[in-house]
Amino acid sequence: MRTINCYRQLLKQELIKRIEVNPKYSQRAFARNLHLAPGELSEILNYKRNLSLKSAIKIVKALGLNKEESQNLINLLEKDFLVKNTKEESQARDKKQLSIEMFKIVSSWYCFAILNLSECQNFKWEEKYIAKRLGITIHEVKHAIQSMQNVGLIEKSADGYSVVANFVFSPEGIPSEAIKKYHAKILDMAKTAIYTQPIEEREFSSTGMAIDHTQIENFKKDIKRFREKMMQKYTKGNKTKVYQLQISFFELTQGDDNA
Repeated sequence: MRTINCYRQLLKQELIKRIEVNPKYSQRAFARNLHLAPGELSEILNYKRNLSLKSAIKIVKALGLNKEESQNLINLLEKDFLVKNTKEESQARDKKQLSIEMFKIVSSWYCFAILNLSECQNFKWEEKYIAKRLGITIHEVKHAIQSMQNVGLIEKSADGYSVVANFVFSPEGIPSEAIKKYHAKILDMAKTAIYTQPIEEREFSSTGMAIDHTQIENFKKDIKRFREKMMQKYTKGNKTKVYQLQISFFELTQGDDNA
């Protein structure tokens, strides 16, 4: 029986063995034999993606693993899942909550836009630079920097400003005038973008639907998961511009269904 300590090691060893038998054999051919997409196999081998249960079943069949080897592979998948969840829980515990009162101080849209801009290439903590990139005044930049410093979103040292990365704000379900004004401003900016930005640089779409109103909480959870997925996928690599993803979900009907 083959001892499997790491499923990536198993796959790499199997690939090497096949190449030794046939020097023309490739990773793409290996993916085809495993019934996986070439890109998926590449990401798995390079630690960019974990092996899914569905793909593991394909591998079990393709490699002809026996019952014990198959169970060992499943155990490794479960271990990967537990490690990932433990890491995420630890990161969540380390994050500091940005309270409603703190949010009121930094509720101007450009405060968070400055934080996003700071992740872009060639960013400079210079008032003129920030004002030009975001189309705001020097006074607004100064006010934003001071406000963010006051609540601890950014810190100043001898080397300049730096963003405190472990802050999180979760206002879901909390009524607040500051939050309402923030969203209203974002909607105003979105309305302006419809007329001023080229269609290649923006995306506006809308879908009306009739739903069971008892599913609203689940609907909102799905929207949150979608936002998080987009953040994880597209905030990697080289960053050059700041965009705003704004999602609206509201009722069109009025009154109750017995009217």
